[in-house]
Amino acid sequence: MSSRSYHAVLSVLFGVSLADVSWAADLARASSSERTPLVITSDRLDMNDRDHQAVFSGQVRVVEGGLQLNADRMVVTYYTPAASRKKGSSQQGLQIREVRADGRVVMQQAGSRGEAERAVYKVTERTLALIGDQRAAVVQRGEDRMEGNQILVALTQDHRVERLSVQGNEKRRVAVRVMPSSTGILPAGGAAPAGERER
Repeated sequence: MSSRSYHAVLSVLFGVSLADVSWAADLARASSSERTPLVITSDRLDMNDRDHQAVFSGQVRVVEGGLQLNADRMVVTYYTPAASRKKGSSQQGLQIREVRADGRVVMQQAGSRGEAERAVYKVTERTLALIGDQRAAVVQRGEDRMEGNQILVALTQDHRVERLSVQGNEKRRVAVRVMPSSTGILPAGGAAPAGERER
């Protein structure tokens, strides 16, 4: 089996300071086309090269530019671009495709805070889905708040919120609260949310 387990007293950045880190360094460097580093810290990392997955557990935190995502557990899916597999290629060795977060998910970005039970961050598409199961997914900025079964956050190249889309279901309708003195749920310069229905 190609699974590798690492334990660390301190949080680790893809295993930095551990003995075998060549693959880890490639993974940490290759988060986006702009080379904005995607940094993950956790209490434990299990790496499975065969399945192209890295499982982080215990106080997991992802930081990429102005975006921060915290959860109990995250599964990172990565791949090796064809150009990187060629002998003598100067291309980066690994690219992160997706980050799946489970358990007490908290998103923070430019004064906005989101909470959910699960989240899926598609790195190359720059979309973050906050998903509620038993409880609603929530995004809050100041006193303004929106909630629903799923909130899709689209990010710009510099990690600002560009668009929000909120979905309800048969059990939970979309709810939006905007205070009269509000500057808006989105950071300045962002587009208006799409798809919400006030309860």
